[in-house]
Amino acid sequence: MEEDIAATTVSVKNVKVMLSTQTQYKIPPQPYMIPVSFRRFHLSQLINQVLALPNAVPFDFLFNGDMLRTSVGEMCDEKALSAVRVNVFLWPASVLNMAPGGNYSN
Repeated sequence: MEEDIAATTVSVKNVKVMLSTQTQYKIPPQPYMIPVSFRRFHLSQLINQVLALPNAVPFDFLFNGDMLRTSVGEMCDEKALSAVRVNVFLWPASVLNMAPGGNYSN
């Protein structure tokens, strides 16, 4: 009985997502387990690493037409998304510029 209570109070630290795009930066269509703390920058890093791009390319991420402007976990909370089912994020190339050294500039 105590185990059941403990299991329900543990917060979810990861979320399963599918990442999809209509750009040339396609990655294998598979679910990725990512920390709920991931933001746009972290998702961009993931895409760049999966594609092994020589120069970092920034991306924006959309869920149901809304731009990801917070962490994935915050968006899941705001939109009442399930942390246990697969959530699909689409990404176009970012409108942000890359600064020298691979950093994003606004």
